[in-house]
Amino acid sequence: ALAIAAALPVAAQADATISGSVTTKYKNDGVMDTDARLSIASSEVLANGMTATASMNIVAADAVTGDQGKASLAGDFGTLTIGSIDSDGAFQAGDVGAVVGDTMTASSAGTTVSGVHYAGDLAGLTVAAQVNASTTAATTTGETKGSQLSATYDFNGLNVGYAYASADADSDAAITGGVNEAQSAFGVSYSFGDLVVTAGKQ
Repeated sequence: ALAIAAALPVAAQADATISGSVTTKYKNDGVMDTDARLSIASSEVLANGMTATASMNIVAADAVTGDQGKASLAGDFGTLTIGSIDSDGAFQAGDVGAVVGDTMTASSAGTTVSGVHYAGDLAGLTVAAQVNASTTAATTTGETKGSQLSATYDFNGLNVGYAYASADADSDAAITGGVNEAQSAFGVSYSFGDLVVTAGKQ
């Protein structure tokens, strides 16, 4: 995030927001248990009209590895995010028929990966693509690496979508549901006021 920020032509120095908490508990066995969380976030509108944002979360707690960070650049071209991303974000964007479960709800811990995500739209066509580098979820099968892509198009209220993933969105073999290896989905949805009709196939 710092390398990207240093290379961009910023109009002015961005302000950073810092927040966090420290919790200390004295247990009956005489042990002091301390958890600390720190979050740093910054956003700046650049001279060329694009917006750059960066955030970092640091967690120091028992049995928790929650350190995450990401940087994004948004403009007329869309939004490019590097760092901590939703493990099935690009796939779910194209699953308009809702036929594939969200991997984030398949695991009680959720699934976040390090990777690169892009989303953009032009004249009703919306595309998303991402590359997952590695998973931070508990796993016995090693890192999950793969790519995802999706496209949706709005025909005056009729939304058509397609999504594909080359690898599991979660490498934990115990997780069922969610996005799996070589999975694709096609679907349509249409809104009649408050009534939304969807159909799809995976």
